[in-house]
Amino acid sequence: MIRTLERYQKCKYGPPKPNVPSRDEALAVVPLPSLSFFFLLNQKHELTFVLKYYRNLLGEDLGPLSTKELESLERRLDSSLKKIRALRVPGAARSWNESRTKCE
Repeated sequence: MIRTLERYQKCKYGPPKPNVPSRDEALAVVPLPSLSFFFLLNQKHELTFVLKYYRNLLGEDLGPLSTKELESLERRLDSSLKKIRALRVPGAARSWNESRTKCE
């Protein structure tokens, strides 16, 4: 099923384009005289946190996480999947029923 979905996405949208910047690119700070040093430092810290969280959601860099953090990440992923399924499953079932009735 997953292979079929991946092939569908490749045919429909083309190959996936990695638009996630590397860590070095994302953390490169361009000096701007109007921004304070502390503001830039805070932004760099937030960006580091967001990139770490994003890599964790992708399943990368899970080694340094504690058991508690892994359980928290698992709960977040489960709740997100439940929300997505709640939105998509009724619509898919409805369209499946409609197509089935058309065939009969």
